[in-house]
Amino acid sequence: MKDLAFIEETGEKNFEIWGSSFTKKPLVASIVLEDFDLKTFFENLKDKGKMLFESSKVDEKNRFSFIGIHPEDFFHVKGDTVFTKSHERVSSSHLNELKKEISSRTSPVLESLEIPLTGGALGFFSYEASRFFSPIKFPSLLRDESSFFDYAFWFYDELFVFNHTTKSLYLCASHEFYEEAKVKLKSLKKDFSSAFFISNQVKEEKKISSHLNGSNFDYKSYLEAIEKCRDYIESGHSYQINLSQEISCESTDSPWNIYKKLISINPVSYGAYFSIGDFHVICGSPELLVRKCGKKLLTRPIAGTRRRGTIEENSLFEKELKEDKKERAEHAMLVDLMRNDLGKISKKGTVKIDTYAEVVHYTHVMHLESDLSSEVEEETHPIDIFGALFPGGTVTGVPKLRTMEIIEELEPTERNIYTGSVGYISYTGDLEFNIVIRSLLFKDNHVSFHVGGGLTYDCIGKQEYKETMNKGKSQLSALGVHSHEMLR
Repeated sequence: MKDLAFIEETGEKNFEIWGSSFTKKPLVASIVLEDFDLKTFFENLKDKGKMLFESSKVDEKNRFSFIGIHPEDFFHVKGDTVFTKSHERVSSSHLNELKKEISSRTSPVLESLEIPLTGGALGFFSYEASRFFSPIKFPSLLRDESSFFDYAFWFYDELFVFNHTTKSLYLCASHEFYEEAKVKLKSLKKDFSSAFFISNQVKEEKKISSHLNGSNFDYKSYLEAIEKCRDYIESGHSYQINLSQEISCESTDSPWNIYKKLISINPVSYGAYFSIGDFHVICGSPELLVRKCGKKLLTRPIAGTRRRGTIEENSLFEKELKEDKKERAEHAMLVDLMRNDLGKISKKGTVKIDTYAEVVHYTHVMHLESDLSSEVEEETHPIDIFGALFPGGTVTGVPKLRTMEIIEELEPTERNIYTGSVGYISYTGDLEFNIVIRSLLFKDNHVSFHVGGGLTYDCIGKQEYKETMNKGKSQLSALGVHSHEMLR
């Protein structure tokens, strides 16, 4: 086995300087790996509690991918039932309990390394978890043993952090005491060696079959639901409504293979893969809900879509998107909504629009995207920052609460992970959460995903239906299902 030399980034001296100020002090070692294959490395790790947050579309703001391993504890919620490593209990104040769990874990910021995460709570909130942050009700919501979770977090003291720009892999082990952190770091190095130096075995290819079951709307019902949305808009209940449909399939492929195919087809900045119970979350999201770095908050709403075609067609579609009055009006409304949400937890006068309505290209579609930033109010808990913006206005509508009530009335099934959020809360207090779109939920060879779009009064039902199918091409391609099977 080849020995690789790690650089010690923090050590015993740092622990002495930090003293008793923090409960989770990071011991960090790094190594430069020019040909590091993140997905193969993750696949080779043996821990069942592992979790991947991946930036496969790398840019200045999205340089890091994270792998959590050997979670210290977890905090999972389904209805009012809380599941942790040590027990299961019923609690009506579980969100406050989660806040306390997060607040009890504190870590220093390593400014010299620019690593956004050395230890923290990684997990997700489902769309239906929005009822814990707002007056919204879900009258038909059922939660039993077979249901998906409302939200779940794992507390990771051990992380692999990869900087795609510098090709540096960081091994981060956190503990209150140096000697215990040393033990964790030694364990991480062993995990690294086992996964990195494993011989590439040729796997026997098995025949994969996938087929489409259908949608929770038939074509006629979806168009009727669009008309009901137009009626609500005309009568003043809403200005814009994001209506979605759920597509279900069966597949003999593994959830991990589906994730790799999805990200290969459509590289994104906020991908994620993990398992909880019998469920596997396959997330290929391009959209940021909120990021906190120090005192700065950032959100990046996506609203406005055109399909992609040939090079010549793309230039035409981009021009159409930029000049389409409906798309620009919709984008303006949602930027204003996100600006108001950001203002709830920001210092007065600090909310600003940094970039506006830029056209960004993805594999099958192009979108209008804007950047908004602000300075957070002092002593605001990370969960309260998240709750102020959740769920994102781009996947609900304007005004948010009334539009969510309309969505609850018209959509026949739960959204679950779709339009929820996957992300992390660092022990430093920083955070980053996406908006879950372009994603799939896998359980026992059954795969489901949602596709939707923003509806205004001027929308045309058939065009809106086709737009949702364009948005679902990446998921269908990853499953090996032809998108024309869904088009009318």
